[in-house]
Amino acid sequence: GGSVKGDAKGEYVQYPHSILVKVDAGERAALEQDHRFFFPAYMGPFGWLGLDLTAAKVDWKEVAELADASFRMVAARKLIKQLDQR
Repeated sequence: GGSVKGDAKGEYVQYPHSILVKVDAGERAALEQDHRFFFPAYMGPFGWLGLDLTAAKVDWKEVAELADASFRMVAARKLIKQLDQR
């Protein structure tokens, strides 16, 4: 899950059924236009977006692709190599 800062000081809007993914800068602008995505508190400025899984019918293939790409952006090379050997 994730959250976004609300209008009042110290207020946060929760997205308990969501996934946070780090996205490529080239894809970020397009994803920000999609109503399913949100700018997560604290992590958003570092390239992360949240995907609200309750906003629409979930395309699990898309979720898997986003999670895979996100993992590859932050994981150690050793772990990526292990993933590619599967």
